[in-house]
Amino acid sequence: MKVCDSDNFDSYKSDGTGDTDEGPTRCDESDPQAWPFVWEFADNETKLVFDYFAEYTLVELTETTLKFRSTFEKNGVTYTIDETYSH
Repeated sequence: MKVCDSDNFDSYKSDGTGDTDEGPTRCDESDPQAWPFVWEFADNETKLVFDYFAEYTLVELTETTLKFRSTFEKNGVTYTIDETYSH
């Protein structure tokens, strides 16, 4: 992860909206400081869907931790990415 990405933070609201903020360091100064997104649970709250198309498997969700997983295939190889966010 680039240093300029590591200070970004997301805020999730219970109404299915949220915001991503670039934090103090932006990777590209022409990028906006913040932008909105929408999210929802799917498949009995086992998946998270962002902006109606990006789907992730929910691994852990507590008051302080959000962990989800995505997989994709490229050139016959399957890759798994785990993302963990906490505060």
